[in-house]
Amino acid sequence: MSNPSVSLHDKILNEFGNRIQESEDIPPELVEKLEELDRYGLESTESIESALDEVVDDAPE
Repeated sequence: MSNPSVSLHDKILNEFGNRIQESEDIPPELVEKLEELDRYGLESTESIESALDEVVDDAPE
């Protein structure tokens, strides 16, 4: 179901673009976490959303 030509960056923007509003830059911590999930084949929306929530919760305001 996933399209291998879609980059991880694009997947993140497609899934959570409305949640990343201040900047088009994705925090490096989030990219690392999602690449780690991707390596282990945990590409489910729940796993990605959990990783995003973890980074967002830890981010300074």
